[in-house]
Amino acid sequence: MKQRAAIFSIFAILLSAVLGIQSPVRAAEGPWLKTDFAEARLISAAENWQIQDRDAIWRTALEVQLQPGWKIYWRSPGDAGLPTQVFLDEFSKNAWYSSELLFPVPERFTLFGLETYGYGGRVILPLDITVPAGADAFVAGMLDLLACSDICVPMQGALSLGLTSGTGASSIYAQDIAFARAHVPSTATGPDISIADMWVDGDTNQLLVRYDTSDLQLEDIFIEGAGPGYSFSKPISEGGLAQINVSGKVATDLIGVPLVMTIVAGDQYTEITHTPSDDNSLAAQIAGKQVTSLLLSSLLIAFLGGLILNVMPCVLPVLSLKIASVLSMSGASETQVRRRFFASAAGIMFSFLLLAGGLIAVRAAGLQVGWGIQFQQPIFLAIMFGILALFTLSLFDRIYIPIPSFLSGLTRTDGQHNLRGDFFAGMLATLLATPCSAPFVGTAIAFALTASDGVLALTMMAMGLGLASPWLLFVVHPKFVSLLPKPGKWMVWVKQGLGLLLLLTTIWVGSLFINAIGWREVEPKQAGNWQVWSEAEMDAQIAQGNIVFVDVTADWCITCKTNKLLVLDTADGVAATEALQVVRLQADWTRPDPEIASFLAKYGRYGIPFNLILHEKLENPVILPEILTLKALKDSLQIVQSQAGL
Repeated sequence: MKQRAAIFSIFAILLSAVLGIQSPVRAAEGPWLKTDFAEARLISAAENWQIQDRDAIWRTALEVQLQPGWKIYWRSPGDAGLPTQVFLDEFSKNAWYSSELLFPVPERFTLFGLETYGYGGRVILPLDITVPAGADAFVAGMLDLLACSDICVPMQGALSLGLTSGTGASSIYAQDIAFARAHVPSTATGPDISIADMWVDGDTNQLLVRYDTSDLQLEDIFIEGAGPGYSFSKPISEGGLAQINVSGKVATDLIGVPLVMTIVAGDQYTEITHTPSDDNSLAAQIAGKQVTSLLLSSLLIAFLGGLILNVMPCVLPVLSLKIASVLSMSGASETQVRRRFFASAAGIMFSFLLLAGGLIAVRAAGLQVGWGIQFQQPIFLAIMFGILALFTLSLFDRIYIPIPSFLSGLTRTDGQHNLRGDFFAGMLATLLATPCSAPFVGTAIAFALTASDGVLALTMMAMGLGLASPWLLFVVHPKFVSLLPKPGKWMVWVKQGLGLLLLLTTIWVGSLFINAIGWREVEPKQAGNWQVWSEAEMDAQIAQGNIVFVDVTADWCITCKTNKLLVLDTADGVAATEALQVVRLQADWTRPDPEIASFLAKYGRYGIPFNLILHEKLENPVILPEILTLKALKDSLQIVQSQAGL
């Protein structure tokens, strides 16, 4: 490094000499290193330099001007990125110069669940240079940083700075550099901030920090020294206690490890080194509050997940049932509307209660559980096919077949007040809407399936309430039905159209049944540059240094098919992965597969779609959202490229 730096130094000296002949140069600033997204240079707090008879500190700084939306990284970048570095330990004019780059308190940036630390806009990083006795103030060297926006681009190049002889008067940059230095935390700053103690809570995988900031409000804690693989969330602070979630690795492994904490509280900044202990007495004091807060948060997430299911692709097969229910109540009294929609909502809630009971029973039997796995079972598919066929026939008023009276009552969707039919229509809508995951659903299911049976049941009921919300809206405001046109021939045509939609759903479920019982052999999917997934094949590809994209899918997962149709198998989606020579592996969960189920459970997932990207240089895989967009795919690939240094 020093040989390469010496070459840059000589080049910079010659360049400065030429520039000095041609035109005057402002001494307190070096030449800009420019790119399309950023420009950087060295600046000096002194306008000129008086040669010293002993080693002296020259106050300079790295100035970076970033385009809007771009950022560079702190000395510890966080979950992604690379630290900003300046190499100025260079040979110049028969003397060796040494330097130290200082970092003011950074900002926290969160993207796709990754916590990174850095700066945006105009950035001043103080740079203390030790000038040897009798030497001039001139240095040259290299800059190495990573700038990120929607993409990450490295910025490298030569820097130089030299002062003319003089009295050492302050430059126009002295105040900017002094301001930046005042924001550099150290053990000597922030006298009003102290750490009383720090514990590790293994049950919640948290660091618990008791602190004292007098009247100041703690804003953030940046943690270093834990080693690779750890990620620390922004602290949740209350009553002198900060709770920091730890991810990536087990928090208990931090017991006895000295951690460097950069603490921000108001305009106070300090750097403290503290070693966590395993004393859980602090955790016990707040355990009840944490459990209550976690449960309420999880129930809210479950409710939102159920609400979102109403607009997911998975709900398309039952759209006809919902519309038919509304049409059948045109002209009905408010009391009738309330009763019938309440019956449908009750059917939804009851079906979620049944799902909770089924999951509890399967888990008690020691079997693997998952969201939507009922669509892997031939018996379930056969029953669903039969019920859908009856509902379809009931929508076509001109089609009549002998149906037992008890079944006829369950399938009627006409305008009469058949509460049993509405109840079972709600149940059917639920069962058809559950084969796919959705935003919030995966989080809620993962929490429920790892909690107690009671919490599992509560979570499922909260999700059912979310799915039933549109039905309950008519219970509260039955006059919404009156907005429909008066009954007439148009209803016959609409009902037949809905019947056709439900007929297509019946055919789809029938095809799933045929595949499930093996009447038709399903070939491994290799279209769209997909290869068949297996744990061994995935590990082999990673060992070869390839980027691996894993897609866990199934024929019964409509959201999975939507992701492929709109993103993964499009020309742009394929091109985005081919540009990085990504190996695309597809795990087909249409039929029960213990290896795929174990793979999902490894990442705390119990439903699909599930997509993630792996590489040997990644500490943790990059997990994509349930509903994919082309931007989310490209951003995730860019994160992998940045973290893996590709």
